[in-house]
Amino acid sequence: MFGLVPRSGIKKTKHIDFLFYFSLILLIISILSYFALDIFIKNSSETLEELERKIAGKETNEVKAMEKKVFTYQEKIEDFIFLLNSQKSVLRIFAFFESNCYPKVWFSNFTFNMKDRTVNFSGRAESFTALDKQIFILKKKGDIKSFDLHNISIGEEGTAEFGLNIIFNESILIPQR
Repeated sequence: MFGLVPRSGIKKTKHIDFLFYFSLILLIISILSYFALDIFIKNSSETLEELERKIAGKETNEVKAMEKKVFTYQEKIEDFIFLLNSQKSVLRIFAFFESNCYPKVWFSNFTFNMKDRTVNFSGRAESFTALDKQIFILKKKGDIKSFDLHNISIGEEGTAEFGLNIIFNESILIPQR
């Protein structure tokens, strides 16, 4: 039965042989390159570790002390910046009274409570009309949350003496930068 169907034999060509051997050589080179690169990486890692040990050995106690001192100062500066940013200032309250005080009204016995943002003081006005004008000026201001006028009396020479409690909004205590 072998001779009934004629078959042509597979012809070997030089191209097929060349591609086979070329592919085989590339495979061998790739495998050898993999192992060679692995050895180079290990050697480089060992060299790097050795250099790091040498550098660490050359750090003197003086350098370590300087680094510690620098880090201490850095922490202090960061703490100071935090305190500076969280600080409240009463300077704006004085500026407020300076710009909003009626000319014929005088304040005395100034007491300030930072926690409650309350200013308590007594004062004297040339007349009750001057006191009324001062109260009108204070009512118009947005920095004041509330105020209480108390102990109104007639003083010497017909002046109006009074006590005043003012509660400010918190925004007046934030310093402007």
